[in-house]
Amino acid sequence: MMQDEIRNELNELGSTLGSKGREMPMQAPEGYFEGLAERMTRMAADTEDLRMARIDMPYKVPAGYFDTLPGKVMERTGVVQKKGILISFRQLRWAAAAVLFIMAGIGGYQMFYGNEAPRYEQEILANVEDGDIQEYLADAGGAKPDAGKGTSIDKMDIAPADIIVYLDETGWDNEYY
Repeated sequence: MMQDEIRNELNELGSTLGSKGREMPMQAPEGYFEGLAERMTRMAADTEDLRMARIDMPYKVPAGYFDTLPGKVMERTGVVQKKGILISFRQLRWAAAAVLFIMAGIGGYQMFYGNEAPRYEQEILANVEDGDIQEYLADAGGAKPDAGKGTSIDKMDIAPADIIVYLDETGWDNEYY
């Protein structure tokens, strides 16, 4: 139907395609596939047939050609190739083990000997006279040397109502007291 219309149109145009039938362009001779396995086995056994079937490589590659090829290409481009240090996985493991060992050593040292500095500072401060501390505070603008001498909060003369007023003014709730 549609094929007939197309063929008629091609014939009207004078094309040679209109006169062609629906044939396969390639055809195998009759009986070609019968006994093919036996013929192939005989061909493999016959050295003359093998010589005819052999494919010769037209190009031979010199030994080690591809090993030096990247360097030769880089030379032609003018780019300087930097040589780096290659670190193997085994070396990386040893380096990681060494870092962990050093970190453990530093941690152990800090744990056992790290608190000596504050004790040393406390011993130094214990040997400082009270008069020297008061004199330092007076020069630094701190408390007066006689401030707090012999007084404590229990000995101060402050009424509890004054304390509550102070706490109310500063935002403390008195329900907790």
